[in-house]
Amino acid sequence: MNSLGRILIVDHDRDQGEQLSHCLQDLSYATVITANLAQARNAILTEGPFKAVVCDFVLPDGNGLQFLSWLRRKRGNRTRFLLINFPGQTSSRETTLNGPHPIN
Repeated sequence: MNSLGRILIVDHDRDQGEQLSHCLQDLSYATVITANLAQARNAILTEGPFKAVVCDFVLPDGNGLQFLSWLRRKRGNRTRFLLINFPGQTSSRETTLNGPHPIN
């Protein structure tokens, strides 16, 4: 079966990342899973391009907004970006206050 494209998953929770990966693979997407911002940046630079990025809001070495900002500087608006926050994690508001401001 041909892939519809590659999607980068950035999630420090291995089980959640793998579950999302399986769902996307069932829909015929190829996936690459990374656990933090450093790995995600490396994947963009060495394994890209990606059709889309699904990124957890809270990460061990920063947050999803920081990665989105970096990605836009590198690739402009060419990559679709989905920011996720699972229940039980630090609230989006709290993370935003501790990190960069949201990008409009």
